[in-house]
Amino acid sequence: MDADADLTPDVETLLPHELEAGREYHVIFTHVGGFHRYAVGDVVRVVDMSGGVPRVAYAGRANRSDAVGERLRESQVVRALRSALTATGLGLVNVACRTEVTPGEGAPHYVFAVAPESPWQEAEAARFTELLDDALRRESADYGRARSTRSLGAPALRLLDRDAFQRDWHASVATGIRPTQVKDRLFRQDAALWCRLTGRA
Repeated sequence: MDADADLTPDVETLLPHELEAGREYHVIFTHVGGFHRYAVGDVVRVVDMSGGVPRVAYAGRANRSDAVGERLRESQVVRALRSALTATGLGLVNVACRTEVTPGEGAPHYVFAVAPESPWQEAEAARFTELLDDALRRESADYGRARSTRSLGAPALRLLDRDAFQRDWHASVATGIRPTQVKDRLFRQDAALWCRLTGRA
């Protein structure tokens, strides 16, 4: 089913020939072993059609960030990040984001914690953030509406050092989580885990 739609028990599913190239979809299985309309939580992108059969690529988890109706999916944010990186020539090791409300301001905004491959200059970081905002508007009409109505503020950047995410991974393992179970999450709304990653509350 369409990745922008909400998963509900009675949602209508699409057959392979009904999919469209360039669109993203939730994956739903029915299996002879007992699964019936099981949503695996993955989103795929239809790359093209070959002889009427869709060729798909993994786009990301179906996780969504939705503070004020912007309904951002992981894959949309990843593509926006890639677009901003390509336009600036910058590189990063890893990134995570969350919504925050700055004291004295009513509207929340996205904060992106970025671990660059090499240090970014202030002008480069500002240009990247501006391009990221533009790319997010293109990727998500809901994000664009939220920005236009100012119910969502402009995104901000929090630059970390190159090894920040590696330290965070080690910290997760130190709590007793098995290494293979430590998930690399783009959306990180848990305040304590965000503080551990960024070093700031």
